[in-house]
Amino acid sequence: NIGNAGLVIADSKQRKNPEQTTGWLNVNWALGFNRTNNYNSNTLIEGTNTSSSILNSWKLNANNQGQGHSGLNSYSYGNLAFQSYLLEPVSSINGSTDSTHYLDETRHDNSINVLQKDYIQTWGASNNISISVAGNYSNKLFLGASLNVSTVNFRTDRQFTETNLNKPNTTPGDTQYKSVVLEESDTTTGVGINATIGVIYKFDEMFRIGGSIQLPTAYNLTDVFTRTITANITGITPYPPESLPYVASMQNYVGYNYTLITPAKFTVSGAIFFTQNGFLSVDYEYSDYSAANILGNDFVDANQYTQNNM
Repeated sequence: NIGNAGLVIADSKQRKNPEQTTGWLNVNWALGFNRTNNYNSNTLIEGTNTSSSILNSWKLNANNQGQGHSGLNSYSYGNLAFQSYLLEPVSSINGSTDSTHYLDETRHDNSINVLQKDYIQTWGASNNISISVAGNYSNKLFLGASLNVSTVNFRTDRQFTETNLNKPNTTPGDTQYKSVVLEESDTTTGVGINATIGVIYKFDEMFRIGGSIQLPTAYNLTDVFTRTITANITGITPYPPESLPYVASMQNYVGYNYTLITPAKFTVSGAIFFTQNGFLSVDYEYSDYSAANILGNDFVDANQYTQNNM
């Protein structure tokens, strides 16, 4: 939980020779650590929903794919819900030829009445480690540069629970949807690198100007997702044959490795010092976020979205 730490090693020629007023008067080396983001949080959302079930959302996900059950995206909510017996193709319900549209198990209830709980926990941090050098030339020109290594470690865990509050269905051939638990875990880890260069020029004791450039940061990141749906439905004879609660659990896993390039940042500044009465400073910072992009042909749409909207 350390927010920042630093070590500076200073070499002052002017301290060794007070009469020296030109040339490199000071050269400083520094090693720094700075926590740029803290991702720790806990969120709980709970309530009774009489408008929609999570199953309705998963049904829409499956229907929008326009595929039979064998063609559903294996990582999608729609596929997991189908594999957990929460969705059925229309063709298996009414004997039609439509196998690309689905109905969910809430169709056996007269109305929607579910208790929903969503617990989301996140943790991790982004950190920046830098090696820097800075110098003072003749008390007029001040230069600095740093090499920065950024680390990213982010994780979120989610458990969404839905319980059906409707009374049990007693129609033969129907099922009673009891409850479902959705568990998701997402992690993003990686390392980025960039460099920063800065300069200040001091005209006199009153006026000075400056500028800096932070070069684009190149991140190599890995995302890992796991998703599990566990359903609890009671079959009413003769469907399924047994009338005991049936618990189906389906899980998928997927990982991505990619390179993210964040845009450069340019800063210009000026300051006026009024001796001991204060000072006035102005900074102008520019960064073109539309220049951010993810390398690879799989991210053409995402990059186009960034260019259009950032």
